[in-house]
Amino acid sequence: MEFDLGIDENEHKNIMMTKLDDLRIKKRHSDLTIKVGSEEFLVHKNMMSAGSDYFHAMLSHDNLETNTGIVDMQDVDVESVKICIDYIYTGKASITLEKSEQLLRVATLMQLSVLCEKIAEFLKAHINSKSFFNIKQLATLFDNANLETICDNYAVSNMGAILLENEFKLLDMDYILFLISTKNQSYSEDSKLAALLIWIKADVENRRENFVSMLQQLNQHNISSNYIRYLTENESLCFESAECMKLFVTIMVSESTSIPASVPQHSTPIRNALAVFDKSSSTLRTYKPAENKWAEFCKLEADRVTGNFTSVLLHDYLYLIKQDRKVYRINMNKEDSSWDELASLIGNHGGFITATVHNGVVYVGGENAIEQYSYRRNEWIELLKDDVVRTQYTLIGSLDHIYCLGGHSKVSLKNVTKYCTETGIWSSVNPMRFARRTPAVAVYADSLYAAGGYNEGRVTHAECFDLKTQTWVTLKPMAIPRTCFRLCVIGSELFAVGGEETGTNSIEKFNLSEKTWHHVTNPTGMDIRSMATESVRIND
Repeated sequence: MEFDLGIDENEHKNIMMTKLDDLRIKKRHSDLTIKVGSEEFLVHKNMMSAGSDYFHAMLSHDNLETNTGIVDMQDVDVESVKICIDYIYTGKASITLEKSEQLLRVATLMQLSVLCEKIAEFLKAHINSKSFFNIKQLATLFDNANLETICDNYAVSNMGAILLENEFKLLDMDYILFLISTKNQSYSEDSKLAALLIWIKADVENRRENFVSMLQQLNQHNISSNYIRYLTENESLCFESAECMKLFVTIMVSESTSIPASVPQHSTPIRNALAVFDKSSSTLRTYKPAENKWAEFCKLEADRVTGNFTSVLLHDYLYLIKQDRKVYRINMNKEDSSWDELASLIGNHGGFITATVHNGVVYVGGENAIEQYSYRRNEWIELLKDDVVRTQYTLIGSLDHIYCLGGHSKVSLKNVTKYCTETGIWSSVNPMRFARRTPAVAVYADSLYAAGGYNEGRVTHAECFDLKTQTWVTLKPMAIPRTCFRLCVIGSELFAVGGEETGTNSIEKFNLSEKTWHHVTNPTGMDIRSMATESVRIND
Protein backbone atom coordinates (compact mmCIF):
# COMPACT_ATOMS: atom_id res chain seq x y z
CA MET A 1 0.00 0.00 0.00
CA GLU A 2 1.35 3.38 -0.97
CA PHE A 3 1.30 6.38 1.36
CA ASP A 4 1.53 10.05 0.39
CA LEU A 5 4.58 11.58 2.06
CA GLY A 6 2.94 15.02 2.13
CA ILE A 7 5.76 16.75 0.23
CA ASP A 8 5.11 20.43 -0.46
CA GLU A 9 5.23 20.63 -4.25
CA ASN A 10 5.63 24.39 -4.34
CA GLU A 11 8.48 24.31 -1.84
CA HIS A 12 10.20 21.66 -3.98
CA LYS A 13 9.74 23.78 -7.12
CA ASN A 14 11.19 26.84 -5.39
CA ILE A 15 14.25 24.88 -4.26
CA MET A 16 14.83 23.53 -7.77
CA MET A 17 14.45 26.98 -9.37
CA THR A 18 16.87 28.46 -6.85
CA LYS A 19 19.46 25.78 -7.62
CA LEU A 20 19.08 26.24 -11.38
CA ASP A 21 19.56 29.99 -11.00
CA ASP A 22 22.63 29.34 -8.86
CA LEU A 23 24.06 27.17 -11.66
CA ARG A 24 23.50 30.05 -14.09
CA ILE A 25 25.14 32.59 -11.81
CA LYS A 26 28.15 30.30 -11.29
CA LYS A 27 28.24 29.58 -15.06
CA ARG A 28 28.06 25.84 -14.59
CA HIS A 29 26.65 23.39 -17.18
CA SER A 30 25.73 26.27 -19.50
CA ASP A 31 25.05 25.15 -23.07
CA LEU A 32 23.74 28.36 -24.64
CA THR A 33 25.21 31.85 -24.97
CA ILE A 34 23.00 34.87 -25.61
CA LYS A 35 25.01 37.73 -27.12
CA VAL A 36 23.84 41.34 -27.03
CA GLY A 37 26.54 43.52 -28.51
CA SER A 38 29.66 42.92 -26.42
CA GLU A 39 27.71 41.36 -23.55
CA GLU A 40 27.30 37.59 -23.19
CA PHE A 41 24.84 35.69 -21.00
CA LEU A 42 25.56 32.02 -20.28
CA VAL A 43 22.29 30.10 -19.85
CA HIS A 44 20.76 26.63 -20.21
CA LYS A 45 18.81 25.57 -23.30
CA ASN A 46 16.22 23.65 -21.30
CA MET A 47 15.46 26.62 -19.04
CA MET A 48 15.23 29.13 -21.87
CA SER A 49 13.09 26.76 -23.93
CA ALA A 50 10.75 26.08 -21.01
CA GLY A 51 10.48 29.74 -20.01
CA SER A 52 10.20 31.42 -23.42
CA ASP A 53 8.08 30.44 -26.44
CA TYR A 54 10.57 32.36 -28.58
CA PHE A 55 13.49 30.16 -27.50
CA HIS A 56 11.33 27.03 -27.49
CA ALA A 57 10.56 27.53 -31.19
CA MET A 58 14.17 28.43 -32.00
CA LEU A 59 15.76 25.52 -30.16
CA SER A 60 13.31 22.91 -31.46
CA HIS A 61 14.91 22.86 -34.92
CA ASP A 62 18.30 22.17 -36.45
CA ASN A 63 19.67 25.64 -37.18
CA LEU A 64 22.67 27.90 -36.61
CA GLU A 65 21.71 28.66 -33.00
CA THR A 66 21.23 25.03 -31.96
CA ASN A 67 24.44 23.94 -33.72
CA THR A 68 26.68 26.73 -32.38
CA GLY A 69 24.96 27.24 -29.02
CA ILE A 70 25.04 31.01 -29.66
CA VAL A 71 22.06 33.34 -30.07
CA ASP A 72 22.95 36.80 -31.34
CA MET A 73 20.19 39.28 -30.37
CA GLN A 74 20.40 42.58 -32.20
CA ASP A 75 18.70 45.95 -31.75
CA VAL A 76 17.64 45.17 -28.18
CA ASP A 77 18.51 46.75 -24.84
CA VAL A 78 21.09 44.67 -22.95
CA GLU A 79 19.69 45.55 -19.52
CA SER A 80 16.20 44.46 -20.62
CA VAL A 81 17.57 41.15 -21.90
CA LYS A 82 19.18 40.57 -18.50
CA ILE A 83 15.90 41.33 -16.72
CA CYS A 84 14.04 38.86 -18.95
CA ILE A 85 16.61 36.11 -18.36
CA ASP A 86 16.47 36.76 -14.60
CA TYR A 87 12.67 36.53 -14.82
CA ILE A 88 12.80 33.15 -16.58
CA TYR A 89 15.03 31.74 -13.83
CA THR A 90 13.48 33.42 -10.78
CA GLY A 91 9.97 34.58 -11.67
CA LYS A 92 10.93 38.07 -10.48
CA ALA A 93 11.42 41.34 -12.37
CA SER A 94 11.58 45.06 -11.67
CA ILE A 95 10.92 48.00 -13.97
CA THR A 96 11.20 51.77 -14.24
CA LEU A 97 9.00 54.04 -16.32
CA GLU A 98 12.04 55.13 -18.34
CA LYS A 99 12.92 51.54 -19.27
CA SER A 100 9.37 50.28 -19.84
CA GLU A 101 9.51 50.57 -23.63
CA GLN A 102 12.78 48.63 -23.95
CA LEU A 103 11.65 45.95 -21.50
CA LEU A 104 8.28 45.51 -23.21
CA ARG A 105 10.09 45.19 -26.55
CA VAL A 106 12.35 42.37 -25.30
CA ALA A 107 9.57 40.63 -23.33
CA THR A 108 7.39 40.68 -26.44
CA LEU A 109 10.23 39.36 -28.61
CA MET A 110 10.89 36.52 -26.15
CA GLN A 111 7.12 35.87 -25.98
CA LEU A 112 7.00 36.16 -22.19
CA SER A 113 3.23 36.64 -21.95
CA VAL A 114 2.99 36.91 -18.15
CA LEU A 115 5.81 39.46 -17.97
CA CYS A 116 4.15 41.47 -20.76
CA GLU A 117 0.90 41.48 -18.74
CA LYS A 118 2.75 42.70 -15.63
CA ILE A 119 4.41 45.49 -17.62
CA ALA A 120 0.97 46.48 -18.90
CA GLU A 121 -0.32 46.60 -15.31
CA PHE A 122 2.62 48.81 -14.35
CA LEU A 123 1.95 51.21 -17.23
CA LYS A 124 -1.74 51.20 -16.35
CA ALA A 125 -0.89 52.44 -12.84
CA HIS A 126 1.21 55.27 -14.32
CA ILE A 127 -1.06 56.42 -17.12
CA ASN A 128 -2.05 60.09 -17.18
CA SER A 129 -2.85 62.70 -19.81
CA LYS A 130 0.84 63.08 -20.73
CA SER A 131 1.98 59.45 -20.62
CA PHE A 132 -1.16 58.22 -22.40
CA PHE A 133 0.16 58.95 -25.89
CA ASN A 134 3.46 57.13 -25.35
CA ILE A 135 1.74 54.13 -23.77
CA LYS A 136 -0.78 54.03 -26.62
CA GLN A 137 2.11 54.03 -29.09
CA LEU A 138 3.71 51.09 -27.24
CA ALA A 139 0.43 49.19 -27.31
CA THR A 140 0.16 49.61 -31.08
CA LEU A 141 3.83 48.93 -31.74
CA PHE A 142 3.82 45.64 -29.86
CA ASP A 143 0.23 44.70 -30.69
CA ASN A 144 -0.53 44.42 -26.98
CA ALA A 145 -4.32 44.04 -26.73
CA ASN A 146 -4.37 44.43 -22.93
CA LEU A 147 -2.44 47.70 -23.11
CA GLU A 148 -4.65 48.94 -25.94
CA THR A 149 -7.73 48.35 -23.80
CA ILE A 150 -6.13 50.22 -20.89
CA CYS A 151 -5.43 53.20 -23.15
CA ASP A 152 -8.91 53.13 -24.67
CA ASN A 153 -10.61 53.08 -21.26
CA TYR A 154 -8.45 55.95 -20.03
CA ALA A 155 -9.03 58.05 -23.16
CA VAL A 156 -12.80 57.57 -23.08
CA SER A 157 -13.01 58.68 -19.44
CA ASN A 158 -10.42 61.48 -19.69
CA MET A 159 -10.96 62.99 -23.12
CA GLY A 160 -11.08 66.48 -21.63
CA ALA A 161 -7.57 66.06 -20.21
CA ILE A 162 -5.85 64.48 -23.22
CA LEU A 163 -7.20 67.01 -25.71
CA LEU A 164 -5.16 69.69 -23.91
CA GLU A 165 -1.98 67.87 -24.95
CA ASN A 166 -0.47 68.68 -28.37
CA GLU A 167 -0.41 64.98 -29.23
CA PHE A 168 -4.23 64.91 -29.25
CA LYS A 169 -4.20 66.85 -32.49
CA LEU A 170 -2.02 64.15 -34.07
CA LEU A 171 -4.36 61.25 -33.33
CA ASP A 172 -5.69 59.53 -36.44
CA MET A 173 -9.28 59.87 -37.59
CA ASP A 174 -10.25 56.34 -36.59
CA TYR A 175 -9.27 56.96 -32.98
CA ILE A 176 -11.16 60.27 -32.83
CA LEU A 177 -14.21 58.45 -34.21
CA PHE A 178 -13.79 55.84 -31.50
CA LEU A 179 -13.70 58.55 -28.80
CA ILE A 180 -16.75 60.47 -29.96
CA SER A 181 -18.90 57.45 -30.83
CA THR A 182 -18.29 55.46 -27.63
CA LYS A 183 -21.12 55.60 -25.14
CA ASN A 184 -19.72 57.60 -22.25
CA GLN A 185 -21.63 59.09 -19.34
CA SER A 186 -18.73 61.42 -18.52
CA TYR A 187 -19.17 63.56 -21.63
CA SER A 188 -22.25 64.98 -23.34
CA GLU A 189 -22.67 64.99 -27.11
CA ASP A 190 -21.98 68.76 -26.95
CA SER A 191 -18.58 68.04 -25.37
CA LYS A 192 -17.77 65.34 -27.94
CA LEU A 193 -18.62 67.72 -30.77
CA ALA A 194 -16.40 70.39 -29.19
CA ALA A 195 -13.53 67.87 -29.06
CA LEU A 196 -14.13 66.93 -32.70
CA LEU A 197 -13.91 70.59 -33.73
CA ILE A 198 -10.60 71.00 -31.88
CA TRP A 199 -9.16 68.01 -33.78
CA ILE A 200 -10.52 69.13 -37.17
CA LYS A 201 -9.19 72.67 -36.81
CA ALA A 202 -5.68 71.40 -35.95
CA ASP A 203 -5.33 70.49 -39.65
CA VAL A 204 -8.39 72.07 -41.17
CA GLU A 205 -7.26 71.87 -44.81
CA ASN A 206 -6.89 68.09 -44.73
CA ARG A 207 -9.63 67.26 -42.25
CA ARG A 208 -12.45 69.61 -43.24
CA GLU A 209 -13.86 67.16 -45.80
CA ASN A 210 -14.38 64.55 -43.05
CA PHE A 211 -16.17 66.85 -40.61
CA VAL A 212 -19.78 66.10 -41.54
CA SER A 213 -19.30 62.33 -41.85
CA MET A 214 -17.61 62.29 -38.41
CA LEU A 215 -20.33 64.54 -36.98
CA GLN A 216 -22.90 61.98 -38.07
CA GLN A 217 -21.26 59.41 -35.77
CA LEU A 218 -22.46 61.37 -32.74
CA ASN A 219 -25.85 60.80 -31.15
CA GLN A 220 -27.07 63.85 -33.04
CA HIS A 221 -30.43 64.28 -31.34
CA ASN A 222 -28.66 64.63 -27.99
CA ILE A 223 -26.75 67.69 -29.18
CA SER A 224 -28.40 70.65 -27.48
CA SER A 225 -30.21 73.25 -29.55
CA ASN A 226 -28.32 75.91 -27.53
CA TYR A 227 -24.97 74.62 -28.74
CA ILE A 228 -26.20 74.17 -32.32
CA ARG A 229 -27.32 77.79 -32.41
CA TYR A 230 -23.95 78.88 -31.03
CA LEU A 231 -22.10 76.94 -33.74
CA THR A 232 -24.27 78.27 -36.57
CA GLU A 233 -23.54 81.81 -35.40
CA ASN A 234 -19.85 81.54 -34.47
CA GLU A 235 -18.14 78.51 -36.05
CA SER A 236 -17.15 78.89 -39.70
CA LEU A 237 -16.65 75.15 -40.13
CA CYS A 238 -20.38 74.82 -39.50
CA PHE A 239 -22.04 77.82 -41.14
CA GLU A 240 -19.86 77.54 -44.28
CA SER A 241 -20.94 73.93 -44.81
CA ALA A 242 -24.34 73.42 -46.43
CA GLU A 243 -24.33 69.75 -45.38
CA CYS A 244 -23.64 70.65 -41.78
CA MET A 245 -26.32 73.32 -41.68
CA LYS A 246 -28.83 70.90 -43.20
CA LEU A 247 -27.97 68.37 -40.52
CA PHE A 248 -28.37 70.97 -37.79
CA VAL A 249 -31.79 72.01 -39.08
CA THR A 250 -33.05 68.47 -38.67
CA ILE A 251 -31.87 68.46 -35.05
CA MET A 252 -33.11 71.87 -33.95
CA VAL A 253 -36.40 71.72 -32.10
CA SER A 254 -36.73 75.17 -30.54
CA GLU A 255 -35.39 78.71 -30.50
CA SER A 256 -33.09 79.57 -27.62
CA THR A 257 -30.04 81.56 -26.62
CA SER A 258 -26.75 80.36 -28.07
CA ILE A 259 -24.33 78.78 -25.59
CA PRO A 260 -20.76 77.58 -26.30
CA ALA A 261 -19.70 74.09 -25.29
CA SER A 262 -16.56 72.84 -23.62
CA VAL A 263 -15.04 69.48 -22.86
CA PRO A 264 -14.85 69.25 -19.07
CA GLN A 265 -11.60 68.23 -17.47
CA HIS A 266 -12.58 65.84 -14.76
CA SER A 267 -10.75 66.09 -11.50
CA THR A 268 -7.74 63.81 -11.24
CA PRO A 269 -9.12 60.29 -10.72
CA ILE A 270 -8.59 58.72 -7.32
CA ARG A 271 -6.21 55.96 -8.22
CA ASN A 272 -4.05 53.55 -6.25
CA ALA A 273 -5.62 54.70 -2.99
CA LEU A 274 -7.52 53.34 -0.03
CA ALA A 275 -11.01 54.65 0.72
CA VAL A 276 -11.29 54.71 4.52
CA PHE A 277 -14.28 55.51 6.72
CA ASP A 278 -13.22 57.48 9.80
CA LYS A 279 -15.73 57.45 12.65
CA SER A 280 -13.93 60.07 14.74
CA SER A 281 -14.39 62.82 12.13
CA SER A 282 -17.42 61.34 10.32
CA THR A 283 -15.58 61.53 7.00
CA LEU A 284 -14.70 59.34 4.07
CA ARG A 285 -10.95 59.72 3.55
CA THR A 286 -8.51 58.53 0.93
CA TYR A 287 -4.99 57.35 1.59
CA LYS A 288 -2.35 57.08 -1.15
CA PRO A 289 0.43 54.78 0.09
CA ALA A 290 2.90 55.85 -2.60
CA GLU A 291 2.71 59.44 -1.32
CA ASN A 292 1.87 58.59 2.32
CA LYS A 293 -0.88 61.17 1.92
CA TRP A 294 -4.33 61.36 3.53
CA ALA A 295 -7.11 63.51 2.08
CA GLU A 296 -10.73 64.11 2.99
CA PHE A 297 -13.14 63.08 0.23
CA CYS A 298 -16.47 63.95 1.82
CA LYS A 299 -18.30 64.42 5.10
CA LEU A 300 -20.63 61.70 6.39
CA GLU A 301 -23.77 61.77 8.46
CA ALA A 302 -22.98 60.37 11.88
CA ASP A 303 -25.20 57.31 11.45
CA ARG A 304 -23.26 56.29 8.33
CA VAL A 305 -20.17 55.43 10.41
CA THR A 306 -21.84 53.66 13.33
CA GLY A 307 -22.58 49.97 13.69
CA ASN A 308 -21.16 47.26 11.44
CA PHE A 309 -20.96 47.92 7.73
CA THR A 310 -18.86 47.12 4.69
CA SER A 311 -18.26 48.59 1.24
CA VAL A 312 -17.44 47.55 -2.32
CA LEU A 313 -16.29 49.47 -5.37
CA LEU A 314 -18.08 48.96 -8.69
CA HIS A 315 -17.04 51.13 -11.63
CA ASP A 316 -16.91 54.69 -10.24
CA TYR A 317 -19.23 54.00 -7.32
CA LEU A 318 -18.41 53.10 -3.74
CA TYR A 319 -21.30 51.16 -2.16
CA LEU A 320 -21.83 51.48 1.60
CA ILE A 321 -23.74 48.44 2.93
CA LYS A 322 -24.90 48.60 6.55
CA GLN A 323 -25.97 46.08 9.17
CA ASP A 324 -29.37 47.84 9.44
CA ARG A 325 -29.94 46.85 5.75
CA LYS A 326 -29.49 50.43 4.47
CA VAL A 327 -27.46 50.80 1.26
CA TYR A 328 -25.89 53.98 -0.12
CA ARG A 329 -23.49 54.79 -2.92
CA ILE A 330 -21.29 57.72 -3.97
CA ASN A 331 -19.40 58.51 -7.17
CA MET A 332 -15.70 58.53 -6.30
CA ASN A 333 -14.86 60.16 -9.64
CA LYS A 334 -16.67 63.42 -8.82
CA GLU A 335 -15.47 65.74 -6.09
CA ASP A 336 -18.95 67.22 -5.55
CA SER A 337 -20.73 63.88 -5.55
CA SER A 338 -23.31 63.17 -2.85
CA TRP A 339 -24.62 59.92 -1.38
CA ASP A 340 -27.63 58.25 -3.02
CA GLU A 341 -29.78 55.87 -0.98
CA LEU A 342 -30.60 52.63 -2.79
CA ALA A 343 -33.09 49.89 -2.06
CA SER A 344 -32.54 48.23 1.32
CA LEU A 345 -31.29 44.67 1.68
CA ILE A 346 -33.85 41.88 1.91
CA GLY A 347 -32.38 40.07 4.89
CA ASN A 348 -30.80 40.93 8.21
CA HIS A 349 -27.28 39.57 7.81
CA GLY A 350 -26.19 39.83 11.42
CA GLY A 351 -23.11 41.35 13.01
CA PHE A 352 -20.66 40.31 10.30
CA ILE A 353 -21.81 41.41 6.86
CA THR A 354 -19.71 40.49 3.82
CA ALA A 355 -19.90 41.77 0.24
CA THR A 356 -18.10 41.38 -3.06
CA VAL A 357 -18.35 42.29 -6.74
CA HIS A 358 -18.45 39.58 -9.40
CA ASN A 359 -18.92 40.19 -13.14
CA GLY A 360 -20.21 43.71 -12.52
CA VAL A 361 -22.78 42.71 -9.87
CA VAL A 362 -22.78 43.41 -6.11
CA TYR A 363 -23.34 40.38 -3.84
CA VAL A 364 -24.00 40.56 -0.08
CA GLY A 365 -24.10 37.73 2.48
CA GLY A 366 -24.14 37.01 6.19
CA GLU A 367 -26.46 35.06 8.45
CA ASN A 368 -29.22 34.91 5.84
CA ALA A 369 -29.26 34.22 2.12
CA ILE A 370 -26.75 35.72 -0.24
CA GLU A 371 -28.44 38.38 -2.33
CA GLN A 372 -27.48 40.40 -5.40
CA TYR A 373 -28.35 43.94 -6.47
CA SER A 374 -30.38 44.58 -9.63
CA TYR A 375 -29.48 48.00 -11.06
CA ARG A 376 -32.33 48.09 -13.53
CA ARG A 377 -35.02 47.57 -10.89
CA ASN A 378 -33.14 49.05 -7.91
CA GLU A 379 -33.87 46.01 -5.78
CA TRP A 380 -32.12 43.09 -4.14
CA ILE A 381 -32.69 39.53 -5.30
CA GLU A 382 -32.34 36.59 -2.94
CA LEU A 383 -30.10 33.83 -4.29
CA LEU A 384 -29.59 31.20 -1.61
CA LYS A 385 -30.91 30.24 1.80
CA ASP A 386 -28.45 29.26 4.51
CA ASP A 387 -28.16 25.47 4.34
CA VAL A 388 -24.78 25.70 2.64
CA VAL A 389 -23.46 29.10 3.65
CA ARG A 390 -22.47 29.69 7.27
CA THR A 391 -22.03 32.78 9.41
CA GLN A 392 -18.89 34.88 9.80
CA TYR A 393 -17.53 33.82 6.42
CA THR A 394 -16.00 36.03 3.74
CA LEU A 395 -17.19 36.35 0.13
CA ILE A 396 -14.83 37.16 -2.75
CA GLY A 397 -15.54 37.21 -6.49
CA SER A 398 -12.96 35.85 -8.91
CA LEU A 399 -12.94 34.55 -12.48
CA ASP A 400 -16.16 32.56 -12.98
CA HIS A 401 -17.00 31.88 -9.32
CA ILE A 402 -17.75 33.51 -6.00
CA TYR A 403 -15.69 31.98 -3.19
CA CYS A 404 -16.86 31.62 0.41
CA LEU A 405 -14.08 31.19 3.01
CA GLY A 406 -13.99 30.32 6.69
CA GLY A 407 -16.97 30.73 8.96
CA HIS A 408 -18.44 29.83 12.30
CA SER A 409 -20.91 26.94 12.30
CA LYS A 410 -21.05 23.15 12.11
CA VAL A 411 -18.67 23.11 9.15
CA SER A 412 -14.89 23.26 9.51
CA LEU A 413 -13.37 26.70 9.94
CA LYS A 414 -11.02 25.72 7.09
CA ASN A 415 -13.92 25.15 4.73
CA VAL A 416 -13.95 26.82 1.29
CA THR A 417 -16.81 26.59 -1.21
CA LYS A 418 -17.43 28.25 -4.54
CA TYR A 419 -20.66 29.34 -6.22
CA CYS A 420 -21.17 29.38 -9.99
CA THR A 421 -23.50 32.25 -10.87
CA GLU A 422 -24.35 30.66 -14.24
CA THR A 423 -25.52 27.31 -12.86
CA GLY A 424 -26.46 28.35 -9.33
CA ILE A 425 -24.47 25.40 -7.97
CA TRP A 426 -22.22 25.36 -4.89
CA SER A 427 -19.22 23.04 -4.78
CA SER A 428 -16.40 22.40 -2.28
CA VAL A 429 -12.75 23.15 -3.02
CA ASN A 430 -9.55 22.41 -1.13
CA PRO A 431 -9.83 23.80 2.43
CA MET A 432 -7.55 26.47 3.81
CA ARG A 433 -4.48 25.36 5.74
CA PHE A 434 -5.47 27.46 8.74
CA ALA A 435 -8.86 27.34 10.45
CA ARG A 436 -10.41 30.76 11.07
CA ARG A 437 -13.55 32.81 10.74
CA THR A 438 -13.82 36.39 9.38
CA PRO A 439 -10.60 36.15 7.33
CA ALA A 440 -9.68 39.09 5.09
CA VAL A 441 -9.55 38.05 1.43
CA ALA A 442 -8.33 39.62 -1.81
CA VAL A 443 -7.73 38.49 -5.39
CA TYR A 444 -4.67 39.36 -7.44
CA ALA A 445 -4.01 37.92 -10.91
CA ASP A 446 -4.84 34.19 -10.75
CA SER A 447 -4.52 33.86 -6.97
CA LEU A 448 -6.72 34.38 -3.95
CA TYR A 449 -5.08 35.63 -0.75
CA ALA A 450 -6.46 35.04 2.76
CA ALA A 451 -5.05 36.61 5.93
CA GLY A 452 -5.90 36.98 9.59
CA GLY A 453 -9.23 36.07 11.15
CA TYR A 454 -10.27 34.59 14.47
CA ASN A 455 -9.74 31.13 15.98
CA GLU A 456 -9.64 31.21 19.79
CA GLY A 457 -7.98 34.57 19.34
CA ARG A 458 -6.85 36.88 16.54
CA VAL A 459 -4.42 35.24 14.13
CA THR A 460 -1.64 36.36 11.81
CA HIS A 461 -1.86 33.46 9.35
CA ALA A 462 -1.64 34.20 5.63
CA GLU A 463 -1.95 31.87 2.66
CA CYS A 464 -2.44 31.93 -1.11
CA PHE A 465 -4.86 29.88 -3.24
CA ASP A 466 -3.98 29.26 -6.90
CA LEU A 467 -7.29 29.57 -8.75
CA LYS A 468 -6.03 27.45 -11.64
CA THR A 469 -4.55 24.53 -9.68
CA GLN A 470 -6.96 24.98 -6.72
CA THR A 471 -4.10 24.53 -4.22
CA TRP A 472 -3.05 26.51 -1.13
CA VAL A 473 0.45 27.76 -0.25
CA THR A 474 1.44 29.14 3.17
CA LEU A 475 2.78 32.70 3.22
CA LYS A 476 4.70 34.62 5.85
CA PRO A 477 2.40 35.73 8.69
CA MET A 478 1.37 39.34 9.29
CA ALA A 479 3.17 41.32 11.96
CA ILE A 480 -0.07 42.09 13.84
CA PRO A 481 -2.91 39.65 14.65
CA ARG A 482 -6.04 40.96 12.94
CA THR A 483 -9.70 40.09 12.56
CA CYS A 484 -12.64 41.99 11.05
CA PHE A 485 -10.39 43.91 8.66
CA ARG A 486 -9.92 44.34 4.92
CA LEU A 487 -7.18 43.15 2.57
CA CYS A 488 -6.94 45.59 -0.35
CA VAL A 489 -4.97 45.36 -3.60
CA ILE A 490 -3.02 48.38 -4.85
CA GLY A 491 -0.59 47.77 -7.69
CA SER A 492 1.29 44.59 -6.80
CA GLU A 493 0.82 44.92 -3.03
CA LEU A 494 -1.80 43.81 -0.53
CA PHE A 495 -2.72 46.24 2.24
CA ALA A 496 -4.03 44.90 5.56
CA VAL A 497 -6.01 47.76 7.06
CA GLY A 498 -7.03 47.99 10.70
CA GLY A 499 -8.81 45.30 12.63
CA GLU A 500 -10.96 44.74 15.67
CA GLU A 501 -9.21 46.03 18.83
CA THR A 502 -5.62 44.91 18.08
CA GLY A 503 -4.15 47.01 15.28
CA THR A 504 -7.31 49.09 14.90
CA ASN A 505 -5.64 51.89 12.94
CA SER A 506 -2.45 50.22 11.75
CA ILE A 507 -1.75 49.40 8.10
CA GLU A 508 0.79 46.89 6.83
CA LYS A 509 1.39 45.63 3.30
CA PHE A 510 2.42 42.40 1.65
CA ASN A 511 4.75 42.74 -1.34
CA LEU A 512 3.62 40.10 -3.85
CA SER A 513 7.06 39.91 -5.45
CA GLU A 514 9.13 39.73 -2.28
CA LYS A 515 6.49 37.70 -0.38
CA THR A 516 7.12 39.78 2.76
CA TRP A 517 5.07 42.06 5.03
CA HIS A 518 6.11 45.64 5.78
CA HIS A 519 4.71 48.24 8.18
CA VAL A 520 3.06 51.16 6.37
CA THR A 521 1.57 53.62 8.84
CA ASN A 522 -0.28 54.12 12.12
CA PRO A 523 -2.60 57.09 11.46
CA THR A 524 -3.33 59.09 14.60
CA GLY A 525 -6.56 60.80 15.55
CA MET A 526 -8.64 58.42 13.46
CA ASP A 527 -11.08 55.61 14.18
CA ILE A 528 -10.97 53.46 11.04
CA ARG A 529 -14.02 51.33 10.27
CA SER A 530 -11.80 48.55 8.92
CA MET A 531 -14.45 46.30 7.38
CA ALA A 532 -15.49 49.08 5.01
CA THR A 533 -12.03 49.96 3.70
CA GLU A 534 -11.77 49.57 -0.07
CA SER A 535 -9.01 49.96 -2.63
CA VAL A 536 -9.94 52.56 -5.26
CA ARG A 537 -8.78 52.31 -8.86
CA ILE A 538 -11.15 54.66 -10.69
CA ASN A 539 -10.87 54.59 -14.51
CA ASP A 540 -8.76 51.47 -14.49
